[in-house]
Amino acid sequence: MNIDEEIHNERQSLVRQRSLALVAIGIPVLVVFGAGAVLDREWQLVILLTTSILIIASGHVAMLRGHERTSIIRPPVATLSVLFIYLILHSGDQHSRALWFFVLPVVSIMLLPPKEGALWAGMGIAVAGTIMALSGAANGTSAYSAAFTLRFIITATMISGCLLWAEIALHRYQERGAAQRAAIPAESADADAFSDVLSRIVRVLGDVPYGFLGGIASAAYGRPRRTKD
Repeated sequence: MNIDEEIHNERQSLVRQRSLALVAIGIPVLVVFGAGAVLDREWQLVILLTTSILIIASGHVAMLRGHERTSIIRPPVATLSVLFIYLILHSGDQHSRALWFFVLPVVSIMLLPPKEGALWAGMGIAVAGTIMALSGAANGTSAYSAAFTLRFIITATMISGCLLWAEIALHRYQERGAAQRAAIPAESADADAFSDVLSRIVRVLGDVPYGFLGGIASAAYGRPRRTKD
């Protein structure tokens, strides 16, 4: 296995784990949210929540079956983006629903490639900021103050920036780790070759004193004679 394959497999394993976390945490939250929407008779929200649940679950099943393309992740991210934009349009009196939008940078950057996820989050922030600036009672949507809109954009941007930095640092760490692991066999081979050469030198140097002393003894006493039994 080469370095690129090792890095790819490691990243895909991480994406599968994060997708599992999205299923385990996100789907129950969406179900509870959907139950409240049914009680309030918000049928458009119910449809969006149901669609999000189905697409998230189907995407995770596709990943478990071996489909590792980035296109598997895009539909859940797109569905959640539409859901969060709807919640910004109809955020309630205290704008509590609009705060769910902060989940979008987390999902997009941690599941998609970092640059694509950051682009998706940036586009979402731009759309959300535009809606907040133009919305109001005249449009039948929630009205936002300029101060709230500014704080919202700054917070979403900070979350996206921190997550992007963390993901880039993680990818660089994975690349360095894979390169170091790939270099270990080569270093071991070099060490074995050096040890072999060193052992030969030691054997040769070890034989020199004995050969030198043997030559002196032969010159002084002559060659040993064999005695007959």
